[in-house]
Amino acid sequence: MARRSDHSPEELRDLIVSTARRLALKEGLRGITSRGIAKSMGYSAGTLYNHFKDLDDIIMHLNSDTLDGLYQALADCDRQGPPETVVIGLARRYIDFIVVNAALWSIVIEHRPPDQTLRPAFLEEKVARLLGLVEQGLAPLFSPAQRMEQQRAARVLWTGVYGVCALGIGGKLDPSDTMTGLAEDFITHYIAGLKAEALTN
Repeated sequence: MARRSDHSPEELRDLIVSTARRLALKEGLRGITSRGIAKSMGYSAGTLYNHFKDLDDIIMHLNSDTLDGLYQALADCDRQGPPETVVIGLARRYIDFIVVNAALWSIVIEHRPPDQTLRPAFLEEKVARLLGLVEQGLAPLFSPAQRMEQQRAARVLWTGVYGVCALGIGGKLDPSDTMTGLAEDFITHYIAGLKAEALTN
């Protein structure tokens, strides 16, 4: 087995997560085990817990890296134009990313830590950063005083597209439907509703 001195603490943390990623790409969530990670690394299983709280913590850091990759993909989108165009552009890039990274995205969807009421702060920050891109796209529809409404609208859109993609990745959509088509329909109709509501206020 490799000695602990072979890697710095930071290098070991990165190695643990990258090893978990490699196992996930081969076998999915069920392939990520403490024993499997340690064996692949050439370290003892106890070494993992010098750097992470438990296996769920390792998986959450893997998911954090996946969310970073998604953010990088979405941040490059053109955010000029009407809200429908911007948000649909984000949704298309989102779908492109999860299709290419389906195995890793499935783990984001499937992983359920024992205490689901407490999502760690580092994951909350990654999700908030992604939602911020949607909020920016919706900005022309809201006044500065409607910040809470703008945030809620972004969450609704994010949740809707997330649900469509979860069904798509899981092979549960009707054969006549596509993730992109359903997402675009949802976004178009929801934003139309926001505009109609604004006209009545």
